[in-house]
Amino acid sequence: MISLLVWLCTYNCNLNCTHCYIKGRSSNEINTEKAMRLISQVAEIMPRHFSISGGEPLTRKDIFKLLEACQSYMLNTSIVTNGMLLGEAEAEKLAKLDIHVYISLDAATKETASLIRGVKAWNSALKAIKNMSKAGVKFSTIMTITPENYLEAGKFVELSAEVKASHASLIPMIPSGAAAKRELKSHQLLMAFRQAEEKADELGFPISFWCSPYLKWIKKSKYIYIGGCPDNAIDIDPEGNTLLCDVLQIKINNALKLGLKRAIKEYMSHPISQMFKNPSALKGKCKNCQYKEKCGGGCRARAYLKSGDFFSSDPLCPLTKQA
Repeated sequence: MISLLVWLCTYNCNLNCTHCYIKGRSSNEINTEKAMRLISQVAEIMPRHFSISGGEPLTRKDIFKLLEACQSYMLNTSIVTNGMLLGEAEAEKLAKLDIHVYISLDAATKETASLIRGVKAWNSALKAIKNMSKAGVKFSTIMTITPENYLEAGKFVELSAEVKASHASLIPMIPSGAAAKRELKSHQLLMAFRQAEEKADELGFPISFWCSPYLKWIKKSKYIYIGGCPDNAIDIDPEGNTLLCDVLQIKINNALKLGLKRAIKEYMSHPISQMFKNPSALKGKCKNCQYKEKCGGGCRARAYLKSGDFFSSDPLCPLTKQA
C-alpha cells in the first residue's frame, strides 16, 4: 500500500517565499478532465494519505470540484495552502468535504513572517485560521525552519496550540528553488528542535518534524513524531510526472500516460529510485553510522543539492561529526 501520495497540482502561487523549493519551475498543469482521471486512479490504489499541494492549490479554479471527487472516492485527503484565498465560503466548503488543511505560517510573529513570506501573508493566514475555526475545518500549521525563524520554533508551537491546530509540522529548509543559495546550519536546526520539543512537552501538544529522520535518536518528548522519506511514497507534479522527490525535478515517468498503477510499479523498480533509497552506499559521516539503515542517511535531496552526490551526508544531521 502506498503510504503517501503527494500531488503538486499547480506551480502557480500568489506569494513569493524566500525558501520556496519550486521557485523557477514552469509547468503546464493538467486540465480538469485529466485531473479527474488522475484522482480516479489514485482511488484505485487508495493510498493511506493523499496530499494536494503546490504552488498554491486554491489558485486552481477547479480545486473544489477536484476535492469533491476525492470525497466521493473516500480518499483520506489533505490540502496545503497559504490561506490567502481561504475565505469564509471556502472554509465552509472544506468543512463539508471533510478536508484536512495544512496552513503555512513559517513564523511565530508577523515581523518574521513578513520577512519570509511577504507583508500580506501573516494577516491572511490568521484570518484563514479564524474562518476554518468558525466553519469547523480540521487544520494543522506548518513552519519551514530557516535562518530567519529558527529561534521562533518554540513560540510557533505555542501559537499553533493557541489557535487550536490539531498539530504543528516543522520542516528544515531544503536548498532548492528560491533557497538554492541559502543555508540552514545543523546547530540552528538542533536549537529549533529543542525549543519546539520543550514547548510540546510543556503544553502536551503534538508536533512533527519532517525530512530529518536522524532526530529520532535525540528526541526526548513523547509528543514528537519524526518523519523521513517513506519507501512507499510517491510525488506527482502538475503534469502528472512522478518525481524522485518533490524538491527535485528528476522525473521518472508519467502517471497519465502509463496509468498510475503501472507508473508506480515502474517507479519503485527504476534504477534511480532504487539508488535513491539504498543506504548501503552512503558516504561521509553516514558510512559508519549505527543508524544508517533505519535513518537512510537523512534527506537524500538535501545531500544531493549540497554536494551533487546522492550518497553524501545530509549536512543538517547533528548525530556525529563529518568523517
